Amino acid sequence: MQVTNALLVGDFKKDLEKFFDVTISDISICICNPEEFKPFKFADYVMAYTITIPNLQIVFILDEKYTNYSHEEWLKVVKHELVHLFFSSKFKSGNPRWLNEGLACYLSGQEKPLTDVTFDDLIKYNNSTDEKIYSVGYTLVKKLLDKGKNAKTKSSNKHTS
Repeated sequence: MQVTNALLVGDFKKDLEKFFDVTISDISICICNPEEFKPFKFADYVMAYTITIPNLQIVFILDEKYTNYSHEEWLKVVKHELVHLFFSSKFKSGNPRWLNEGLACYLSGQEKPLTDVTFDDLIKYNNSTDEKIYSVGYTLVKKLLDKGKNAKTKSSNKHTS
């Protein structure tokens, strides 16, 4: 197992510190071979796992050479997991899970198909492990953050007119 730090993703850690208003001083990224990663693989689609406890921030990720991902896509998975660390540090929880996964996909650049979302989905995906949570969460977060960006733009345009 190779252990590295968040320098692997450059300025992304700084961006997350600003977004979440949280500073995490030491993050370990453990790059695992398939045997080392077995304890974390609870579903076929899982290739990374995050542990956040006080004073210990660890991302376990399957080594890039054992995946079908390009280097760029693999780094997006690392970034996705870093978002989970910051979310958990900020809110002391991983829930609502749709928000946690939605932010992780959105902020890491992992675009997901937009989907219709109902109020019931907010409850259903609060603590779900269903793989659809990624597209549901991404859809909601994208709509919320894009709407916020548009509101800021409209507000600043009013002040400059």
